[in-house]
Amino acid sequence: MAFKLGGSYSQPPITLPLTKLYLRQVHPVCNVGFRLTSSSLCWPYLLVDSYSVFWSLLQTNTPPCSLIMAEIWADQPFKIIPTMVMRDVKVNPTVYHIANEMVLAHNAMIRSLNAMYLQAPYLKSEADSGDLLLYAKFWIEWIHHHHECEEEILFPGFERESGVEGMMAANVVQHHEFAPGFDIWVKYVKDCLDAKSEERFEADKFRQLIDGFAPKLTLHLADEIPTLLSLDKYDEKKMHTVYMEFENVIKNADFKKDELYPLVVGSHDKGFKGGEKFPPVPQFVIYLVAYWLSRKYRSVWRFNPCDFFGKRRPLFFGPTLEGQ
Repeated sequence: MAFKLGGSYSQPPITLPLTKLYLRQVHPVCNVGFRLTSSSLCWPYLLVDSYSVFWSLLQTNTPPCSLIMAEIWADQPFKIIPTMVMRDVKVNPTVYHIANEMVLAHNAMIRSLNAMYLQAPYLKSEADSGDLLLYAKFWIEWIHHHHECEEEILFPGFERESGVEGMMAANVVQHHEFAPGFDIWVKYVKDCLDAKSEERFEADKFRQLIDGFAPKLTLHLADEIPTLLSLDKYDEKKMHTVYMEFENVIKNADFKKDELYPLVVGSHDKGFKGGEKFPPVPQFVIYLVAYWLSRKYRSVWRFNPCDFFGKRRPLFFGPTLEGQ
């Protein structure tokens, strides 16, 4: 439990955990922390003592405090997948890398799905729901892009180079098993974003439709990893060539980078064991995402469970005691 001190959803409050006291303000690009005033000046994340906090409150005329619930984060309700370092696996370095990278990509998808699911009931305005719907739209495009590249490049490549036809068939079948429920949710999101449609965002319906496909989707994301680990018995160089082709297509495909990159980067937790070096891009790309590509949809990235540098952060929207 923590103290939430004043603010509104246009100027969110600072949060004071009971174990430590933090003064938190919003970075204009990364959306980390909270804003105290309407000033254009933004401070970094600062650890301060209680005297400094309350002096700041006095200086900014912050309203009285209220209580917020203990933190619930985006590692639930849909389960995160263990990385290779968390498993007792003995495979060649290439297969280890392929399986681990896929775990990390899948976990980023699951975290952002969880973030939508958990925050949906606590939105305060049409602007908030509009941002969540855009976030969902970008996530949908990510899922489509990822699975299309798997079915068109990765899976056929592994089967071709291993000489085992149908080796990835079970994973393709799983793609189609979650598709009906997923398509219903996709249509709902699309209709809510269409000004000509009579469909309007309802948190309960949004979440119920996610429940209609997410268990099968997340099961597929987890089940794909043992299949990838089974590649250890085939030619390592050939498996590496197939994966590099897949990775190059993923990185260079025709998609809007300001819609996908901030979502992917903002959904990865570098503190998760085995994920310290993900995503596989130079560090300057991360800065490009944080300070340039994220600008157009800055308010949408409030729903990200992590900042753009891989640090998990409290979900922006959540329950308060006075709202229970």
